[in-house]
This record gives sequence, structure tokens and C-alpha cells, in this order.
Amino acid sequence: MPQALGLLLFTIGAPIGVVNAVSIGFGATLVQAGLAVGATYLGSLLQSGPEAPKPSDVKTNIAEPTASRIRHVGIVRTSGVLAFIEPRNGDLYKLIATGTDRLQSILGYYVNDELVTLDGLGQVNEYKDLENAAADRIRILTRLGQVPETAYTELISAFPGIWTADHRGDGVSSSLMIMRQSAAEDFGKIFPAGTNTGLSLVVETRFYDPRVNAVAPSENAALIIRDYLTSQWGMRLDPAWVNNANDSWITAADVCGEDVPLKGGGSENRWRLGMSYSMAERPADVLQRMLEACDGMIYPTPDMGLALKVGRWEEPSVTIGASAVVAFSGLTRGGDVLSRANTVRARYTSRDHDFSEQDAEPWIVDNDLSDDGENAVDLELFASPSHSQTRRLQKLQHWRLNPRWRGTLVCNLQGLAVLGKRFIRVDLTEYGLLFEAFEVQGQPSFVMDGNVVKGIQIEIVSMEATAYTWNPALEEGTAPAVPVDIEQEESALPIPSGFNLVRADRTVAGNTLSFAVFSAAAPADPNHSIAFEVSSNDGGTWAEVGHDRKIHSAEFGPLSDNITYLGRARTKTLTGRLGTPTGSLPIFALYGSPELVVNGAFAADTNWAKTGGWTISTGAARHAAGAEGVLSQGLTLFAGQQYSITYTVLDYVAGGVTPRLYGATLIDGVTRFAAGTYTDVVTAVTGQIGIEFTADSSANLAIDDVSVTRVA
Repeated sequence: MPQALGLLLFTIGAPIGVVNAVSIGFGATLVQAGLAVGATYLGSLLQSGPEAPKPSDVKTNIAEPTASRIRHVGIVRTSGVLAFIEPRNGDLYKLIATGTDRLQSILGYYVNDELVTLDGLGQVNEYKDLENAAADRIRILTRLGQVPETAYTELISAFPGIWTADHRGDGVSSSLMIMRQSAAEDFGKIFPAGTNTGLSLVVETRFYDPRVNAVAPSENAALIIRDYLTSQWGMRLDPAWVNNANDSWITAADVCGEDVPLKGGGSENRWRLGMSYSMAERPADVLQRMLEACDGMIYPTPDMGLALKVGRWEEPSVTIGASAVVAFSGLTRGGDVLSRANTVRARYTSRDHDFSEQDAEPWIVDNDLSDDGENAVDLELFASPSHSQTRRLQKLQHWRLNPRWRGTLVCNLQGLAVLGKRFIRVDLTEYGLLFEAFEVQGQPSFVMDGNVVKGIQIEIVSMEATAYTWNPALEEGTAPAVPVDIEQEESALPIPSGFNLVRADRTVAGNTLSFAVFSAAAPADPNHSIAFEVSSNDGGTWAEVGHDRKIHSAEFGPLSDNITYLGRARTKTLTGRLGTPTGSLPIFALYGSPELVVNGAFAADTNWAKTGGWTISTGAARHAAGAEGVLSQGLTLFAGQQYSITYTVLDYVAGGVTPRLYGATLIDGVTRFAAGTYTDVVTAVTGQIGIEFTADSSANLAIDDVSVTRVA
């Protein structure tokens, strides 16, 4: 009978395994099998742990002697744990531990739920005494949580002997709020909330991105989940588990970074995360919240890796036919009567509402509603940072709860092909299933005979590509109204001006390395920042370059040799909405001048293609008069790069010879009509694939010592 492979469950402080990988022998063959754990069923396998913090929970100061550590991912608004509060000379000093692990930057500041701005000294502009400029009411200082961190000199000066340079807070981000008054003023009039005056920050976190081999600020769901699996503040799995499946993580990150158009203009990345979690939570519960917000599924790979698939349709590559199916049960049309729903409600974190919980417009199927009345299901998607993303998740949930077909299949060994697959096709014509597309649900079970695997059992529900298509005008719905005291975002974001991309070469440990330096003009709106993006595959995918959002420049590198990178810039709002990008600019590294030509001395009659009178003999390429001819060799060339072509004309009698880069476009050098050594520098364009020498029909000459090198 079928036996479900159990999950490896660990207590907090050790990893909770999301895969139970086992080796199963089939004679001389060793088959790696595993269980994928998806957001749709992971929570049901584990007992509930401490309640997850909601966005509103982390926006207020926490005064607890033994509060749990909190870590933030993506972009969130948070306050933190009150670590120190003490008056001195009429001023009040409040130190708040914002969270565990280093932040990338601080994007915004709230005092008593009011969005405020700071000057260069950290003074809150909205609380300044305009009649007495020296009396700054509130000053806010922050630390990102570096290791080692730097102690607040203001606390050292105000509390000598109590606060020292050793009070650094390594690895803990923090904020210091200094509330001040003049001698003649009443503290309570200036600060009606008194010592309870609240401070919260909008923070941005950073994660390793394998696409660019660098740590960068990111809301990318795949990068955040990858980090959580291996982080000391997460599941603490062996990094080899994700590194062994690195290509799949790169693919997932690319999918998460795809642009999804918004109904009101602009776009957002497909799957983003923004959430806080407590170290008191079960790691599996935290992972579940992350997966739910990106329609994610973690699965094992044959090379002992853990991979991730996020919500996007993939045409099924596996078909289960009648020869594979041994038995089935519950194979019925329509959804389960107990779980079917015609209305999907959801709550998410709205950045347009100062990072508060909001109700998304319900996903309703009017036909079902008129027939059956409301049958609703509620989702908590607080890791979802936008109404658009939440609505896409609601749509997918509706499809899963109301499938055309659902059921359980028991398959023979052919069924093992479904492992690691999210979508499959089932072809059981006699039962009305003609290459029907299904999504594999839940936990696969192996059919065992003692220690021998005989087959596999899977739960399936119908799924179609339509579930993943998106029409913002018709499907995004209407987000909750923004109160009049909160400024709404404009529908169109400006394209950054003054964008530039240059290469900077530096000597590091005796080696010359190239870096890409991005820059743009400061945005007109102080709440906007510039997002710089880089692509290493001709614009196929883009990754954001890490930088301080208060500075409108960034650096990426070192650059890899033989790769042309593209860079661009986009305006980005505090909520993560992205504007139209600038045009892209190319950049590439230059590490030495490797020779590209093979057999440039013509020592043998090899490596060169010859037409129309060209021959290779006695250590040279020779052309006889009578017909125009081409001598050519294929090379790897990169658009935008400059190449030096050097060669010697000898045994000259008559005619001319022209060097050129060939391909979709011909880039000519200078035609030569005399003996001598010549050099031409030409710039390659897209589609060029090699070097050629064209001799006219009157040419009677030879060439030797051909060299092609990249020079810029």
C-alpha cells in the first residue's frame, strides 16, 4: 500500500527540512526521490506555532525586557524594541533596536504615524522651531547593523560611564531619537504623547543575488527565500542544498523580477516580499508565508539540491497516460464540495496606506455567486506588498478551489517522472481526460513492496495557462481608497534624466579589475529614488544594483571578461512601484589583450576559409590576380567593443586588400595598395562573427602575421 515519505521536522534552532530525500534502489540503478513542500499544504503538516507579527505589530515601540528578535525582509515599516530610554538635561534619549541582521538603507521616517523628513544632521524638519533654529525638537540617528557597528557618540557624551564605545550593537539595526526642549518650554506641550512619542522607519534589506554574484537591496521573493533557507536567522540549511540547484534559483529570481503592468500606469516586479518575522516563530511557518505570497513551491533536484518554482505557467513536459496509471480515486469533475469557493477575500500590506493591513477587492465569480450565494475563503497575505500582487494570488487560489477535475492517481514506475514537476498532462481518453493539464498538489507518496518502490501516488487538480495570464485593466480591481491625509502616488513616474554608465578600472591586490559606475540626476520628488539595473544577457533579464538610495549613483563589479553588460535606470517610489526605464547603455571589462586569431602566421593551411584566388603556402596567405577573393576566420566579437586588426602585406605586385569585420554588417578597415605593416581599429556591432580580408580581382600580393585583439 502507498506509504507517504515523512518530512524531517526539527525544533526551532535547527533546520526544518523541506525535503525528505531518500535513495531507492532499482537493481543497479540509484534513484533520488524527494518530496516538494509547497505553500498550499506545508502549514497543515505542522502544529501551529506563535502567531506571526502583523505589519501593525512591528510599527510600534515594544517595551519588553525579553522581547524576541525580529528580522525584516524586503521593504517594511518597523519600529522595534525599546532598548534604552533616559532623560538628561531636559532632553529625552530613546534607543530602539530595529531588528536583527544588517539593513541596506533607511527609506523613510515616521514620528507618531506622520511621515517626516530629516536634514543633513538628522533633525526632523517638521518639528523644528522656526523662531529658534538652534532648538531642534527631534533628532533621529540610525545604525544599519553592520559588524562591527559604531556606538552612538551622542549617548557616550550624554551618559559618560554608562554608555561607552563598546556599546555598538553589532549586527543589530537601531535608531536613536533625541527629543529636545528649551528651558522655558513645557515638554508636554511640545510632545503631547510624552515619552510614548513613536518612531518607526521604512527599511530596505539586502540579499545575495547569484545572477550578479553580489549582495544587493532586493524585494525579490526568490532571493529572499533562498537566503531564508540557509541564513542563521532562518532554517540554517547547508548552503550546498541551494547551491546545487543554483540555475533554478536564478530562473526563479528572473521570473520574480519580470515586469507586471499596473492599471494606473507603470509596473511592478512580478513577485515581491515585504515582511517581518520573529525568532520565536516556527521556521516552517515563516517559509509558508513567503511561499504563499509568491505562489511558490520548493522541490528536490537529482543532484541533492533544493530548488524553487514561483508562480508562472510552464507548459507541462510530462504526460501521464493509461499505461502509467494503475488506479485512481476521487477523480471527479469540479472542486471539493467542502473547499469550493466563489469568493476569495484577502488582506495584504498596503504601502499606499503607510504600510498598514488592508482588504483587497474580493475575487468574485458572479455566475457562481448568483447560483449558490456567497461561499467565501479568506487569505492572509501580509507578505504581499501590493494590491495587484494580492489580486493575482486571489485569482490563482480561486482556480485551485474550483478546478475542472481533481483526484488521486496511483501510477507505476513511469509516474516517477512527475517528481520535481509542478504541471503535468493526463491522457485518459476513456474517462474524458484528453491531455488535460493538471497541477500536482500536496505530498507525493511512494507505493512500496517492502523496500522496493513500485510506483507513486499523486494528488492533482486541473490548471490552465489562463490562470496565470493577467489583464490589469480587467483583473487588478480597485485598491482601497487612500485617505485624504495620505498623498497618493501619481500615475506616471518620470524617466530619470542624466543617466550615464562608465567603466572604472582599479588595481586590486596587483590585478586590474573593471567596475561599472552608474549615475543619474537626483529625482525631483524627494520620496523617489533611482533604481539602477544591470543585465548580462543582452537585456533578457535585469537585476538591481545595490546602493544607498540617498545617493544617485551606484557601482557594480568586478565585471567578467568577454561579457557585454547593459545598464539602465528607473524611478522607484517608496512603495516599490517602478517607472519606465531609460535607454540601456553598454559596458564591458578589458583584461589584457588576448589574441583572437588562430594561425595568424599561416604556419599551416588550417583555420582559414578561402575563396577566389586565395591560397596558403610558405608561411603566408597569397592571392593571385584574376578574381576577387575572401580570406576569413570566425571570431567571437562583442557589440560596442573596439578591435585592433594588425597585418603585414608582402610580396606586393598589384591590386588592393581590405580588412573588415563581417557578419550581418560589414565594418571595413582601410584598403592597402602597398607592402607594409598596418593596423586598423574598428568597432564591432551586433551580429558580427569574424575577420576577413577581401582582395580585388587585380590583387597579386600576400599577407602574414595577422592579429586581432580587443583594445576598448
